[in-house]
Amino acid sequence: MQTALHLSDYEDVLEPKKIFAMQALASFQSNHFGACSRAFVRLEDSKSVAPDEREALAALALTIFTR
Repeated sequence: MQTALHLSDYEDVLEPKKIFAMQALASFQSNHFGACSRAFVRLEDSKSVAPDEREALAALALTIFTR
């Protein structure tokens, strides 16, 4: 989990889409839903995410957070 969060320090080197997807996955698996929510927000706001992917991310986030 901590390693995934530290990836944000390397946004200039790594693709932000992959960074935030990794953070969302790691935080979801470790039940850190606040960090998971922040990662989803950053993913949805990212310019590298296509509009159809944004809709899929929004649906996934809705599924996760309405459990």
